[in-house]
Amino acid sequence: ALTSKKDGVLAITEQWNLGDKIQSQVSGLPIFDGSASMTFDGGDGSTLVVYKDVTRETSDAFINGVEELGYEHYVTNNIGENCFYTYHNDSSIMHIMYLPSVAETRVVIDTKEFSELAGLKEDNAYETGRSEISFTQLGLEHPKAGNCQNGMAYIIRLSDGSFVIIDGGHTRDMTYAESAGDYLLDSLKVLADDPDDIRVHTWFLSHLHNDHIGAFHDIARDTPSSIKVNRLVYNSPNDAQLKGVGGGNLDNKVEEAVELFGIEHVVKGHPGQIFYANEATFTIFGGLDIVEPFSIDNINETTMVMQMDFMGKTTMFLGDCHPKASLALTDVYGKSLDSDFVQLAHHGYADGATLLLNQTINAEASFWPVGNNHYKNMVSKVGAVPQNAAFVGIPHYVAGNTNLTIKNFDTWIPEEERW
Repeated sequence: ALTSKKDGVLAITEQWNLGDKIQSQVSGLPIFDGSASMTFDGGDGSTLVVYKDVTRETSDAFINGVEELGYEHYVTNNIGENCFYTYHNDSSIMHIMYLPSVAETRVVIDTKEFSELAGLKEDNAYETGRSEISFTQLGLEHPKAGNCQNGMAYIIRLSDGSFVIIDGGHTRDMTYAESAGDYLLDSLKVLADDPDDIRVHTWFLSHLHNDHIGAFHDIARDTPSSIKVNRLVYNSPNDAQLKGVGGGNLDNKVEEAVELFGIEHVVKGHPGQIFYANEATFTIFGGLDIVEPFSIDNINETTMVMQMDFMGKTTMFLGDCHPKASLALTDVYGKSLDSDFVQLAHHGYADGATLLLNQTINAEASFWPVGNNHYKNMVSKVGAVPQNAAFVGIPHYVAGNTNLTIKNFDTWIPEEERW
């Protein structure tokens, strides 16, 4: 739907079909004077409204209107010049993103029936000194799996003995590989203070591809009592989009795992949110909410890109970020993307992050969630994957089949690969 508030003309195209629930939510928003808007089904009861040709003044007026509607201010976060506001009432959470570089305000309305608030910095209380903090990149290349894409999994150990997990790896339902769930669980047992008491503070799922959510689902299906998961953060597209790119049942797999694990806290991740997990901080930069209205032809375009601040360094996790999402990220954030380290998008394969995005992140070292075979034969040659040219001359750490655990980012000197 395209609405011009300036001249009072309403034009509804075939491309954007609004359901009754979305119509009702949008009609309750303040009018954005002089702006055109497009509305999208954000999945899981969410609505995304994109306002074009926005100025600072019109954005402020819109926010004042939200407050007049009775929404309570929760938090304001900033990334560079971009301002992210969260408001809520008894039933809804409203995320307002003012993005001056593209002259847009994007508004996401979540239902509290599905999503919780992200949490505030002042509520981030924890015990220190119980455990040694660390960062682990899992090697998910199984000898029996042969020449396969191995997925992606990272474990952050916090000082209270709990963990943050990013993705987890593939599922045994994939025909070419054994489950990464067993390997992830075994790795957690090694890292845990007590292998019979594994507590996950927050589990992030970057996007709904089996090689990223498979281990999460497999552990929940096979041994749900082996791990206590406190909070899950992810963002699923709507059902039509998932089916359109061949992922129609993946949201159901995540929801099934939530039930099996008994996860009490589920948050739909949006740009500008900050998640606090003891001494680690995670800021969401990208996802479906800044990619629309690009046509989503691959689930990878919905990847929830985020930056971790941990052990005095920043790491940008790109998941399987693809070119359309890369363009949105560089357009919106520019130099604010700068990070000390980067997790290479799409395992280093072609059609991952653009060269411009990789150059803008400007990392001093990179983590490659890819097997040794694919690294040597497919992604280590800059000529084969031109966007990887941004990482020539810096250390890069390939997942392969061995875990890499780092306890101090300032002194770590593991075996490395360089071009």
